[in-house]
Amino acid sequence: MDDTILNKINSCLNTVLDFNSTNEQRKEAEKYLQEIKNDPKSPIYGYYLALKNNNQNNEARHFGINMIIDAVSYKWNEKTYSDNERNELRQMALDLLKETGGILEEANYIKEKIVILIVEIAKRSWPNEWTNFDVILRTLYEKDRNTQQLVLLIYRNLAQEVYLDEISSIPELRKKQIASGLIAVSSSAKVLLNRYDYFQSHPENVTPEQVAEMELMVQMVRGDYTNEGWLVRWTNTLENYKKQYLMNKMTNNEMELQQLEQLIVNILDTLSSFIKWVIFESLNDIDILPKLTTMLVQEYSYKIKRATLECIYVLMSRNFHINNDERNKLIFNPLFDNNGLNNIFHFWVMLYEVSNFTNVTIQQLQQIQYSKNLIEDNYKLLLHVNDILTTLGVNHISNKKLSFIPNNLDNFFDLMMLLLNHPSIIISSSSLHFWIIAFQSMNLKEKGVLKKYIPLILERILNEFSKGKVFSDLIEEYYINIDFELKTDDNEISLMFEQRVINLIKLFTNYMPLEVYNWVTGKIIEIMNSSDPSSLDELGCYRNDSVYYKIYSATVKIYQIVASSISDDINKFNLVKDTMIQFYNFLINYSTFDPFISIKYIRMLSFFVILIKNSEETNYLLLLFEKLFSYVTYKLTADSTKYYEISKSIRQKAITSLTDMALIIPDIFMRYYNEICNTIMKISCNDDITYENLLSLKQLLIIICYHSNLKIEDKKKYIEEVFNTIMQEWIEESKNGEIYSSPEIYMEYIGVRELSEILKVYPMDKNLSELDNSIIEKLNGLKLRRTKVYLILNSVWVLIKKTIYIKNDTNEENKQIWNGYFEFILQSVLTIAKVSHSLWNKNNWTNILPNLRKELLNEINIKDSSITVKNKSVNTIYKYVKQLQGFITSEFEICYLIIGALTKLPIFYNYNNIGDILINELLFEAENLTNTQWKNLISTVITPLLSNCPEFKYNIILEKILPELIQYISKKLISEWENVEYNIDEDNDNDNEDDEFQEEIFYNKTLRDLTRSLVFLYSKLVEPQIPKGKKENLTREISPDTYKYISHYIFNSKSIIIPLLQSLSEIIMFKDSKSSNKSINILVRILPELVKKSELYEIIGCEILKTALMNNAYNDSYHQEMHVELIALITDIYLLLRPKCDIPFNTLSQLNDMTTAKIQAMENELFNSKTVKNQQYAIKNLLNDIKGVSISQLHKNKESYKKPFLSKEMLLRTGSKDILNNNEETGISNLFENYDE
Repeated sequence: MDDTILNKINSCLNTVLDFNSTNEQRKEAEKYLQEIKNDPKSPIYGYYLALKNNNQNNEARHFGINMIIDAVSYKWNEKTYSDNERNELRQMALDLLKETGGILEEANYIKEKIVILIVEIAKRSWPNEWTNFDVILRTLYEKDRNTQQLVLLIYRNLAQEVYLDEISSIPELRKKQIASGLIAVSSSAKVLLNRYDYFQSHPENVTPEQVAEMELMVQMVRGDYTNEGWLVRWTNTLENYKKQYLMNKMTNNEMELQQLEQLIVNILDTLSSFIKWVIFESLNDIDILPKLTTMLVQEYSYKIKRATLECIYVLMSRNFHINNDERNKLIFNPLFDNNGLNNIFHFWVMLYEVSNFTNVTIQQLQQIQYSKNLIEDNYKLLLHVNDILTTLGVNHISNKKLSFIPNNLDNFFDLMMLLLNHPSIIISSSSLHFWIIAFQSMNLKEKGVLKKYIPLILERILNEFSKGKVFSDLIEEYYINIDFELKTDDNEISLMFEQRVINLIKLFTNYMPLEVYNWVTGKIIEIMNSSDPSSLDELGCYRNDSVYYKIYSATVKIYQIVASSISDDINKFNLVKDTMIQFYNFLINYSTFDPFISIKYIRMLSFFVILIKNSEETNYLLLLFEKLFSYVTYKLTADSTKYYEISKSIRQKAITSLTDMALIIPDIFMRYYNEICNTIMKISCNDDITYENLLSLKQLLIIICYHSNLKIEDKKKYIEEVFNTIMQEWIEESKNGEIYSSPEIYMEYIGVRELSEILKVYPMDKNLSELDNSIIEKLNGLKLRRTKVYLILNSVWVLIKKTIYIKNDTNEENKQIWNGYFEFILQSVLTIAKVSHSLWNKNNWTNILPNLRKELLNEINIKDSSITVKNKSVNTIYKYVKQLQGFITSEFEICYLIIGALTKLPIFYNYNNIGDILINELLFEAENLTNTQWKNLISTVITPLLSNCPEFKYNIILEKILPELIQYISKKLISEWENVEYNIDEDNDNDNEDDEFQEEIFYNKTLRDLTRSLVFLYSKLVEPQIPKGKKENLTREISPDTYKYISHYIFNSKSIIIPLLQSLSEIIMFKDSKSSNKSINILVRILPELVKKSELYEIIGCEILKTALMNNAYNDSYHQEMHVELIALITDIYLLLRPKCDIPFNTLSQLNDMTTAKIQAMENELFNSKTVKNQQYAIKNLLNDIKGVSISQLHKNKESYKKPFLSKEMLLRTGSKDILNNNEETGISNLFENYDE
């Protein structure tokens, strides 16, 4: 042994790990350590360093093992070693294993490395060459606890690589051989021989490939017919150690308990790696589920119980296909016929640290859940229970292939109700997911086992909705704070939960329409016929924070979901028609002027449009007209200003309800057009009718005519009579556009200067009661003036949205009605957008207080919804600042929406110089716009502008806008992502710093939103219209027909496609996983077309490929979860481009430690592979070779295979859309989609 080299290795390791070393010293040391691995004697040096008896420190031992691993990984298959030398390497690995220190003594990272070494050798030589591998491991398993633990880890890691890793580093043929070996050694000889006999006697039921695999497995057990197999062996050991653990628990033998805990966890983790795939007969051998569920109610440690739950979860997540006999034996019988489910329930109770847990009932646990918080560790265990039960329900109880009902199924459903009632939104939402799947199961529905749970679930939903904001109790917020890092996620979480609720209620209604409709209408009638004096205020009106009102409001919300689900299905309507008429009569005869009761009451009335539409009985409509028009002039009789705002909302709600009904039955409304006009004329004289109300009534008339079956000439005549008055008012209020002629005049008009002058005298937090009345009147007058113009603008947007966007048979012809107004509207909104953008130019704020400018132009932040800000803005000058800020934001947003909608009109693209006009007007002051403005511009203007563009205008619109837009936004994004700060001290209690933290969060969110809007635009423009991720074959051929015309134009336009590809490549590097992932997916899906263009070879094979290969993409920890996608992109680029040119080859050649031989070996494997996985393996294997492991990462353990909590994953995934309603046509389910007003 050359001591000089050993001393040099140790010296370099010390240099690398010494904090005082310079970068140059560390770089030189790392260089030597990498070079020594290429020495032919490196395994010998490594072996000497790694042997425990040679008294090297752990760092040297770890590096020594790595030297042997390198030799095995990179030289084994290159025939560098003779058969004898390979045997020596195997013996080295086994010697290291045998000499490992004690379980509690040896460092985990040393044990992990020894395991990896043996696994790497096994991957290359077992079972074909290393034929006694399993016999050796069995001997070592029995030797002592130290080697026993390592044997467990070896089989666990090997099973993970073969069966569980998404992209395995094992070639497919070797993988099949190892898989057969694992099945053979894990099963008992008896099981294998029985299966072999079955194959021999039933050749018609098996494939030749299965027979060949079976013969290989049987060969491995010939001469060893008493072999019990690893599953039985591990299970027996588990049972033995369980007893020892409980005995030592009684005597408090701490050292022994620690050892036993590690071993039990190792056994459970190894079983978890096998249970997912072993043959069912082997699982029958060990009868594992009863053993596991019993462990839950015994005195085991947290780690053991967690591993137990993970093992149960793996069994529940196993796919049984159509094998219901095995499902019965392995899952249903242990859980439902024996004590399995009871044990899980008792364990659940134990988590709450309740004495006499076996006597607690489900009802009692329900009460405990809402009265006592779980400590965080116990909550995590309950999340595992939740995942087990949900997966059991989704995969097995609701399985489409199941044709029977398991015994005692109600016990399971009761537990799922308990989960649904849990105060954790993660757990409750997970249960919702199960119930959604269950109510799609024909077996469960036909057997009628679900019916009794519908009212129970509805009661739970009603209870949650009755809170106003879901999951807002203290105990519920406690769990939200554990599950989610930022409280700003609350709204998104709640929306996801509510969408699931909506989906579930719709499924209920589909299944039992009459019963569900009866339930909800019965609840409403009961509430409206009752009263609660304690919920009334001093005027005798129900308070909106009272229990009575919240229950009423929640019940109405459920009613809206049920009614909308019935609306588009004539069969469901016919079933509930009689009950609907009874409910109609009740509501029509019901009289209330209570403001909060009324606003929900109006909404319910509008849903009877179903009755009118399907029955053609206009008497129902006339009574509805009478009711709803009576609310258009609503005014509370009590002389009080308290309900002034809600009274306005009631009037507006009555009008919008009439409008929504008109969209459903325009022709029936048209029969009463003159009567409606006369009624509106009378109403307009009422002093309580606001300008907004009048505009909405005009919208009603226009919408009736627009969607009716009148001839187009008659429609134009009726609409002009009304719409011309709106246009004239717009001209007058804007002084023929003069108020938008310059930033100075605009700011004067909307009240910026007046507010600035007031703030020069008074502070922003000055109480309004302390101001002179003339100042208040001035501020209110300015607000009224600008609001009037805004209301006209909003009215135009509403009309466009409810005409152009509504699909029906006459809509294309109807669009010409807008031609006469198009130019005026377009020019007006562009002018408004332009002057609005100018506000973000600081030079236009001369003589305006800087703090006012800052407040007005700050993006509406998440902080603004806080109680502090709300209180601050109620009775101070700050109230007017916030009102003005909201006006500025809303005005430019509506302009964007209108412009985007106008692109649906054919006249838009024929307008003279439209491209230049948009650039000059809409992108004015572009450099000063905020991320939110840019996001809105891209989403609401640019995307529809390009998507709706006719082919003959591509060369004008696309060429003028896209190249400059892409380059500008890309440059902006690169600059801003570079400046994003991620190091935030979450424990800082300083209020000011907390505000900065919140602002930083908000800024990062706006940057992510902008990035995602750009990626979505690219996706809309170029992605083929095929199912996500689908590849037609190994050569990645995608039919050119699946790409839109605009995609082909972009692919052929060098001025567009090159900056677009550069932008996608840049976005991959940003620290936003959604944008990065989407960019990779877009590139993968358009590559088949791109490689047809020789002018794109350089950017694909060089720039994009380099990006995917770069260390801060492939090695960056942030992008780790995208490694699979990155490998797919790299593989596709090389596979599609390499046959056409040398550019990808040259790009790979530039990587460190890359050689021509390595690339050629990879190419040989890549182009001869028969599966996509093998192709990707060839690339991954090459990158593993050159990527290596940095010295600083040497002591990190290989992470175990741990699936994230299913429940959280389900809640956050993008699968929360309406599962039933994909209909884009006009219908109640579309028009009344906002269930929570």
